[in-house]
Amino acid sequence: MMMRVLFLTLFFSVYTLSLTLAQEACFKVNVQKGCEPLTVVVTNCSTADLDNITYDYGAGEGEIPDTEYTYEEPGVYTITQYVGGNNTDTKSLTIDVKAPQEIYFQMRLCQGKKVNVLLDDTYYDQYRIAYGDGTVVEVNSGEQPGTHTYSTEGEKRITVQGLFEGTASCGSTEKSMEVYEILPVPEIHRLEALSENGLRLGYTTVPGLVFALQEKVGSGTYQTLRTLSESGSSGAVTLNDKFTGQKTYCYRLQVLDPCTDQQVTTSEELCSVGFELSSKDRINTLEWQAYPGAQRYEIYRDEALLARLENANQYNDEEVLCGKTYTYFLKVVLENAEVISLKKSIETAKGNPPAPVNQAYASVTEDGKIKVSWEEDSSPSAEEKKVNIYWNNVLQETVTINGSNSISVDANAPGSYCFEIFQLDGCGQESEKVSACAAYLQGQKSGGDTRLSWTAFQGWDGTFAHYLEVYDEQGSLWRTEGPFSSGALQFTDPESNLEASFHKYRLRIENTAGSGTAYSNWVEIQEPVNLKVPEAFSPNGDGLNDTFVLFAKHFQAIHLRIYDRWGNEVFASSELENQWDGNHTNGQPLPQGGYTYLIQGIDTAGKGFSRKGMVMIVR
Repeated sequence: MMMRVLFLTLFFSVYTLSLTLAQEACFKVNVQKGCEPLTVVVTNCSTADLDNITYDYGAGEGEIPDTEYTYEEPGVYTITQYVGGNNTDTKSLTIDVKAPQEIYFQMRLCQGKKVNVLLDDTYYDQYRIAYGDGTVVEVNSGEQPGTHTYSTEGEKRITVQGLFEGTASCGSTEKSMEVYEILPVPEIHRLEALSENGLRLGYTTVPGLVFALQEKVGSGTYQTLRTLSESGSSGAVTLNDKFTGQKTYCYRLQVLDPCTDQQVTTSEELCSVGFELSSKDRINTLEWQAYPGAQRYEIYRDEALLARLENANQYNDEEVLCGKTYTYFLKVVLENAEVISLKKSIETAKGNPPAPVNQAYASVTEDGKIKVSWEEDSSPSAEEKKVNIYWNNVLQETVTINGSNSISVDANAPGSYCFEIFQLDGCGQESEKVSACAAYLQGQKSGGDTRLSWTAFQGWDGTFAHYLEVYDEQGSLWRTEGPFSSGALQFTDPESNLEASFHKYRLRIENTAGSGTAYSNWVEIQEPVNLKVPEAFSPNGDGLNDTFVLFAKHFQAIHLRIYDRWGNEVFASSELENQWDGNHTNGQPLPQGGYTYLIQGIDTAGKGFSRKGMVMIVR
């Protein structure tokens, strides 16, 4: 019996061990590094039943039985294999998913149909260079593919692919260029003086050509300033510390062969140009030295073309205003290039000051702004107008006006708004200042009257008359007061306290020596709530003073509440027509005595009002 138990124990131990060994996790993948979207295919090498095997691809989806998965986003992921059963085993592999990136490389032309590809990129593990003629070269990151020679001239397409783990799972970058047996010569097509110590040189070239920019020193000797190469057909460089107003600078381009580090050929020389500028008797004169090979000279004034000349070395500009500063530059036009001088400025002599403006006046517009206007003048020397803006006799700002005969300003606060308009010529000489003041109207209630006052109007050379316009609630002109004398600055209106809840006023000022009308701002006078409340009434049915009646004017809404001496509401109404007959809301007559009333409402201006008091019931 003991031997049988020992045999069974040994049998089950061996069986359990065999199950454990049979379910050990094991898998391989087709790729562990590549660009998104990256599809990973899992190959199972475990002897476990496939129904008991799942995979977690590390992308947040948990365990799934699929053996193929595509990663859509870059990142580092972990694939874990789970072998099921009571003795679960796992195995993990790391997957590196990269974002595709453009490959940065340069192409350099060499003599004899050769090209150098220079990789400026270390993102990928390897790079595959296809030269477009059947030649393909692979290099590791950090290495260069060297020189390639084509059998023919013409356009060539070079494609560079980025590889991870030797697989071209990512994109590629393609560039085109012409290859030559004899390298072409670049040309300087523009030389421009930018400032007193700077030049800008523009050139035409071919993509991939390497050349040196050289500057002439002494007599016939050149020194290299920098080495250049362009991916396009043109380029430009800025050269500082070049004193263009004092010295002439000459440049050329020297073609280089990067495969042999040899100089090949040079471009034509191009030199800077200068001129002298002077002014006398209202004539500005430009003088320069004749430029070799010049087809024509172009004179520019204030960035606009002024004249084209041939076989000349001087130009007189007579179309100038005295006192004005003009800026000139000279352009030399050659067969395939142009040279632009430094810009120079000069001020002409002063003349008579400009004439003043006429018929200035100020009026308040419907949107509340003050518009100042004047007549245009025919003074040829006036180049700009200025307006001094005063509020309460204090200068607020000075505004420059060009191409207009009016200006609008905000009237943000009550007070006096006055303006001085004057003209300036190019010499900074001012004309006589012409003043204009707007009439600013203010008003307030005083008892039953409306008191109005305004600031003094000034304009139209002092010839004008005032009128006060009164408008009703519907915006219709009700009546006009005036005319007032020019010294009158106030008016009391005793007729305003009528049935209307408000009135609007404004001043109208008429030019009595010509055409033109000016206005003040609008003033709206709100009539206060007119409320009369009885002190007692006798609800005894004799037809005399039987109800409690409110008398009110100039309100939007009103509400009446009546309370007994214990604070209980006994009556309420929002209508003036609902008179209180002395009864409780339940219809029962209330006893004689004092009751508290509370009146609340909104006036025609939208403001709330309230009144509280006592009323007596007398029976």
